[in-house]
Amino acid sequence: MLDAWTVVLVALIVLLAAEVLAPLLGPRRAWEATHVTALESLVGEKARVLRALKDLEHERASGLLEEADYQEARRDYLGRAVRLNRAIAGRGERLP
Repeated sequence: MLDAWTVVLVALIVLLAAEVLAPLLGPRRAWEATHVTALESLVGEKARVLRALKDLEHERASGLLEEADYQEARRDYLGRAVRLNRAIAGRGERLP
């Protein structure tokens, strides 16, 4: 016969296993739509452009990019960043 401590231990293990497995066995929400505002979209795009500029600088410093290609890509990215800044400023909104 099982003693009281064994029963309690088994019950705790079962509860812990249920807690861990519940998210895995529950309903799946594939590609759940999230609401992204236009401002959040613009800010996200700006962050990607600024990251691309940083990567571009690194590629140039590493010798992976020729100067003419670097200047052309930099000009394009900076122009895009300026347009995004203007679009963000023109919205007059604040992020939540």
